[in-house]
Amino acid sequence: DGGEHTPKLLPCSHTVCLHCLSRIAAQVPSSPTFRCPICRESITVPRGGVAALPPSFLVNQLLDLMASQRREVVPKCSVHITQELLFCETCDTVFCGQCTSGSHSSSGANCEHTVIPFSIAIKRMSEILLYKANECISKLTEAEDA
Repeated sequence: DGGEHTPKLLPCSHTVCLHCLSRIAAQVPSSPTFRCPICRESITVPRGGVAALPPSFLVNQLLDLMASQRREVVPKCSVHITQELLFCETCDTVFCGQCTSGSHSSSGANCEHTVIPFSIAIKRMSEILLYKANECISKLTEAEDA
């Protein structure tokens, strides 16, 4: 929402919202560290507190794209504006059919790569993010109850 639920990127590469990080850090206020709720890696609280952790640009972009998906907008290439964006699950790359210069065509060297419309990839990633967010909330609730 751009406020207390701002996605923050931890040094372990996991993303947790600012609200949840604040709750986690508040559980041990005397400690300069806390554990990532996903991988349990020890995270040092930065000088400005958990709010000073960097934003998760990937999650923010996904949230922006999800918002545009609600309006049923199909992501298009910024160079070839008529071309729908594609996503290679193998390379973790976004491109259009013209930008790729055939490197992901069925006859190219990458013919065994899994290429899907980017709009479908966004939906899949958003479902995964929602699942992981709910998983984190459950773990936080369990930790608070313990």
